[in-house]
Amino acid sequence: MRVISGKYRGRVINIPKDDRIRPTMDRIKETVFNVIQGYVEGARVLDLFAGTGNLGIEANSRYAKEVVFVDNHPDSINFINKNLKGMEEGTTVVKSDYLLYLQSVTKPFDVIFVDAPYHCLLGERAVKCIIERDILAEGGVLCYEHDTKEKLSITLPANYINKEKEMGNVSFNFIYKVNVGIVTGSFDPFTRGHLAIVESALEQFDKIYIACLVNEEKKYLFTPEERLEIIQESINELGKKAGRVEVIFSEKYACELYKDLRAKALIRSIRNDEDKEYEMLMQKYNDEHGANTVFVEVPEAIKRISSTMCREQLKENNYDGIVPSAINKVKEIVEKK
Repeated sequence: MRVISGKYRGRVINIPKDDRIRPTMDRIKETVFNVIQGYVEGARVLDLFAGTGNLGIEANSRYAKEVVFVDNHPDSINFINKNLKGMEEGTTVVKSDYLLYLQSVTKPFDVIFVDAPYHCLLGERAVKCIIERDILAEGGVLCYEHDTKEKLSITLPANYINKEKEMGNVSFNFIYKVNVGIVTGSFDPFTRGHLAIVESALEQFDKIYIACLVNEEKKYLFTPEERLEIIQESINELGKKAGRVEVIFSEKYACELYKDLRAKALIRSIRNDEDKEYEMLMQKYNDEHGANTVFVEVPEAIKRISSTMCREQLKENNYDGIVPSAINKVKEIVEKK
């Protein structure tokens, strides 16, 4: 077993002759680091249940800024220290129970490896604690190794994305902590203007929620179910980017959703001077209720499009304001009405 890449490439990793410690095999380790390339260099890394230190040492070789190795077994600590000889700079070895260590962490990590013993709950408990205590830095990745027959049963918060990769009998959950934005509105109907806001927001945020909300003062042309169908068809226009967009319906206030979804911002756009005063008042309201507001720019030609204008156009069989990929769905709904 060797270091695969970086400044210590080719260096031998000492492993026990028995199966007391189960290090990640080289072919699997190479796949893991291919998946997370771009995350390691300059990162603060935690190797939890470190064993021989195999994963953390690979991160150290690939120019991680800091690597912390944690294990509670004396043999593991001895192996880690032996394998780190001559490459200790930027590394810390901690003999501790995993839970006690996680409860003591005060600074988040960019990359976290969780390689607990298989067929027990230690790995999931560690993942749960990391998420609950917000130990993974924003934009970071948690790599959880387990037997392929076992599946992660934890429900992740909205600002985490989980991608599982099977490698024979071994699987990794790559859990990314992402930057979430919310585009809210009644969307009666969703327009090309709304889609332009979403497109612009995707340049700043990893994941966008389009939240279809309720305004009791409005009389709607489309039912909540119909509005969701139209939005879902509309985001198909985004192509591959549509995978970063999720459509939801809620009767909650926008500021409540902001907290529930662990969002970074409520995303708005100012169409004209008349809008500006209202949007500034909304921003002030959001700030007072603990929600950040981000304004995005959309093309001038799109700014004139509104749901009110689209509803008037639909009376004349005009679909100019509707997103092209949703026109057939809107026609189908309107004809039924």
